[in-house]
Formats: sequence, structure tokens, C-alpha cells
Amino acid sequence: MAFIAVKYLEPTAKGVPITGVAYIDPEFSPEKPGYDHPVTWIVYKYPEGCKAKSTCDFYVSVNLHYYPSTNKYKVWVYADGDSNRIREVKVQLCTGHSATWKFPEDKGKNKINGKTISPDEFPCTVYIMAWEK
Repeated sequence: MAFIAVKYLEPTAKGVPITGVAYIDPEFSPEKPGYDHPVTWIVYKYPEGCKAKSTCDFYVSVNLHYYPSTNKYKVWVYADGDSNRIREVKVQLCTGHSATWKFPEDKGKNKINGKTISPDEFPCTVYIMAWEK
């Protein structure tokens, strides 16, 4: 009887996504040098403490550009990770913009490109879900 319960729970557990939340806030994010306008970057990594591109199951990078001439921010988001472990990553911004990356075909691609965020929308919540293989 215990063998049947274990076999039944294993596929169910794999269907439960890994979830995370990150916040974009230009006031509290470090600025990246080398741009002619302010750029901040946040990276959500899983598992916590991993090094992007080497030991992470997956990571999501949010790149925020500020354009003083319009007083607007634009955001670019990409996801990458271990396609042997992760099959899909979904990201949704506070603005409602969302994207889904299917691994391996979409890994490392920008899927939210230049979407506008007004200053009054900060801090902007980024919801992240990932599904293991």
C-alpha cells in the first residue's frame, strides 16, 4: 500500500511550481555603469545563493532602464538555467506583462522587451514560477 502512495505522489509533486517574488525599485537597486542613462538590474536565482549560469537551476534577470526625457522606465526580462532540470519559467510584472520560457528552446532569451513602467508603479512586484522536469 505504501508503494502505491509514493508512486502517486511523485508525479503530483513535480507538477507543483517553484514560486518566487522579486521587487524592482530603482531607489534600492544598484546602478550599472557604462550606460548613457540610469540602468538597474535585479536577478532572482534559484536555489538561493547559487551563481547564475553555473550552479543555478534557473534565474530571471530584470534589466530596468530610466529615460529622463520621458520620466519613464522600460524593462527587459530574460530567463536562463539548467534545461536538464527546468522545463518552464513564467514571469509576471506588476504591470500585467508576462512571458513564459520553455526550456531548452527559449532559455537565455529576452521575452519582455522594453515594456514601460511609470515611476508611480514602484516598487514593482515580479512573480516567478518555474516547473521542474
